[in-house]
Amino acid sequence: MTLLQSVGEQVDGRLVVRRCSKQGCKVPLQDSPQPRLVLDLDRPGSPLGKNETRCDYLIIGEHSSQTGWAVALELKRGKVHADVANQLQAGADLTDALVPKEANIDFTPVVAGRGFHSNVKKTLANRKIQFRQGETPVVLMSCGKPLANAVGF
Repeated sequence: MTLLQSVGEQVDGRLVVRRCSKQGCKVPLQDSPQPRLVLDLDRPGSPLGKNETRCDYLIIGEHSSQTGWAVALELKRGKVHADVANQLQAGADLTDALVPKEANIDFTPVVAGRGFHSNVKKTLANRKIQFRQGETPVVLMSCGKPLANAVGF
C-alpha cells in the first residue's frame, strides 16, 4: 500500500479538495509534486473536532511508496498572529497520526498571508514545529505565490 493510499483510507473523502483558497488568500499548487492529497480540515468529516485547533489545509504527497512530503498550510487574509504556530503544530500532529510510522516524510509548516508584522516574523522565525523526532521552522509566504516556491520542491 502506498503512502497516499494509507492516508486516503483514514480520512473522509469530503475533505479532499483541488485547491487552497480561503478568506481571499490563495496558494496555487502548480509545480507542487504529484501525486498529492489536499485535505481541507475545515470541511465536514475533519478528523479534528469542531472546537479543536487546526490548520486550514494538510497536503500530503509521495515521491515513492514509502517516502513523501507533507505541508501544514494556514491561510491568513488579515493580520497574522504568532498563535498561528499552534495551528501548524496541530497539522504536524495530524500528519504524524495519519502517515505510517515507517514512512520517511519531509514536513513543512507554512503560513500564507498578506503581510507580516516584524514582531510576528521574529516570533515565528524562532518558533519550531515539532514533527516526529525533529523540529521544523515555520515558512512564511505571500498569498498568491505558488506553494512550490515557498517549500522548494
